[in-house]
Amino acid sequence: MTINKAQGKTIPNVGIYLLEPVFSHGQLYVALSRGMSRQTTRILAKPNKEIDPSGKSTKNIVYKDVLM
Repeated sequence: MTINKAQGKTIPNVGIYLLEPVFSHGQLYVALSRGMSRQTTRILAKPNKEIDPSGKSTKNIVYKDVLM
């Protein structure tokens, strides 16, 4: 299921696969908030050492031109 299709749903077990950084404003929040608990939510993100040397984070891209 895509992040957009998951909006408004509560899902008992969530797996989030981020091959690329999140590209839409609020999309990462929507993906993370679908799960019922931290224990049942898993994230697999492609490590990007330029963003985070530890490889434990992703970049939430926001196009400011769109928000104006």
